[in-house]
Amino acid sequence: SSPNKELIESFALAQYYMGIGITLQVKEKYVGKKSLVHCTNSELKLIINELRRTYAKRNNNSKKSSRKDG
Repeated sequence: SSPNKELIESFALAQYYMGIGITLQVKEKYVGKKSLVHCTNSELKLIINELRRTYAKRNNNSKKSSRKDG
């Protein structure tokens, strides 16, 4: 079965917001060098969920470090 187009679009958006390096690291952690179009929907969902967690962590860390004591 072909992967869900929306999941691949989500991955592309993650690359836009997070950069290619980190998104490829996350993808390779789950599916190695396998192309996204050859991933199952469940593999894509795992990757997207990990990217969401990573993005949220990075945002929380940057908010904490940019706060001024006051």
